[in-house]
Amino acid sequence: MKLVRNIVIAGMLALTSSNLSGFDGEQKSDRTQEVKKTERLEELVKKYEGFIEKATDDNKALYSYYELKFDNSDNINSKEVEDFSLLLGKYQKLENFEYTGYYISKLIGSSEDKEFTINTKHLKSLINHLGHENNGKIITINGNAGNNVGCIMKKGTININGNAGHHVGLSMEDGLIIVKGNVGNWLGNDMENGKIIINGNAGNQVGFYMKNGTITVKGNAGSWVGDYMKNGKITINGNAGLYFGHNMVGGIVNINGDYESLAGNIKGGNIYHKGKLIVENGRQRWNQLENK
Repeated sequence: MKLVRNIVIAGMLALTSSNLSGFDGEQKSDRTQEVKKTERLEELVKKYEGFIEKATDDNKALYSYYELKFDNSDNINSKEVEDFSLLLGKYQKLENFEYTGYYISKLIGSSEDKEFTINTKHLKSLINHLGHENNGKIITINGNAGNNVGCIMKKGTININGNAGHHVGLSMEDGLIIVKGNVGNWLGNDMENGKIIINGNAGNQVGFYMKNGTITVKGNAGSWVGDYMKNGKITINGNAGLYFGHNMVGGIVNINGDYESLAGNIKGGNIYHKGKLIVENGRQRWNQLENK
């Protein structure tokens, strides 16, 4: 069932683009670091080349992820994972480079170490799927990340010292994701629990089909905040766009800035605007709206 669920998610993500409105995925390295190549590191690179050769589309990449095995004798450590990330520049022109995050996620999940650093500042191409199925590791990404960070994350922490793409925290079950910069659309899509903090701005449909957990956007958000939200809590410290609360059926949304319009089809849940309850159990409180 887990594989089927992932294939469905992969098919849905194939409809999105890694090019974000207002999101600068291109970055330049602020340093050049020499990586001491070892026999072990060369083995990891060789295995990666075999993986990326098979990962030619969303479904094949996901199947290759589940087929990928590292036995106990590999003893992968966090330093080797970080060094591997620094060697990826030569591969970033590959059309399917975006699937590299699956390989890095498998490396991290196969290691006994707890804390990991992934460097992306030297890359112009974004890596999707970083932190896929994270099960308790503390992952720091220095630079920008692509789509689907922390997808189906079970526990642990992911810190992004940069921007991130669409679907951050997609279907995450628990854990913490912190993004220093901006994120794309569908933040917290279908999340079941956990906590997401965005220090910058977010795109459209924050909390899309959100089932539980908390999302905090310290900047502005796009339109359709709380779209089809079932439960949980969303806080927008800045402004939001059109159709606020669209098809919302439960949960709590706080907006501390202004919004362009409320949706006309809010079915449930509570919405607070600058501390005032303006939608209660799906019903708009007109006396509060007039004081907007």
